Amino acid sequence: MSSGNRLRVAASVWVIVAAVVTTGRTAVDLAARASRQQTQPRQVVADWRQHATEGHLEGPPDAAVTIVVFWDFECATCASLSKRIAPLLRRYPADLAVRYRPLPLAYHEKGAAAAIAGECAAEQGRYLPFHRRVLDFGDSLPSGDWGPVAYEAGVRDLDAFVRCVRDPQAPQSLRLHSEAATTLGVLETPTMLIRGDLYTGIPWDFEALVQQHVREAVAARSSR
Repeated sequence: MSSGNRLRVAASVWVIVAAVVTTGRTAVDLAARASRQQTQPRQVVADWRQHATEGHLEGPPDAAVTIVVFWDFECATCASLSKRIAPLLRRYPADLAVRYRPLPLAYHEKGAAAAIAGECAAEQGRYLPFHRRVLDFGDSLPSGDWGPVAYEAGVRDLDAFVRCVRDPQAPQSLRLHSEAATTLGVLETPTMLIRGDLYTGIPWDFEALVQQHVREAVAARSSR
């Protein structure tokens, strides 16, 4: 390459570099800018409070913010959500709660059985320990016998638990949650309802969204 051509190439490179530096229009920059945009809810639910009274509660019943989660035990994303919720519950012990509403998806073979077993554990006041124990299994949920899981979750009357799980009417305990999901148009898990904002999946800025809701709710409560 002649010296003249080398100079022209060098000049072209510097023009491109200058343009990138001036406009910031690199792919990395554009992605970073997009990630700073707050996730928008899929829809806003005006009567959200009626959906926040059912389900299994973790946290204070009078919390300023209650996250309603439509949940499937066989959903890997649900398990990931649980790991992200736990630190927030510890950070806001008086102001944040979660209600788990079981919604086993049709294509998950073990999700429905886990949900029914969870309802049976709930009859003896052991839903949350059962919930946590099932999460420990990850994507390897038990097949058939939920008695050992119930025992580890502190269910005292295992005979009653087994009868509950085997009862042909047991799936009816999930109807209330599936009807609520149908009303809201929920087709996937996890789907979350946070003070009227409905999100499908886990927003990338989930922690920031929850913190914002808590701040707003606490401020609104203090101003009354």
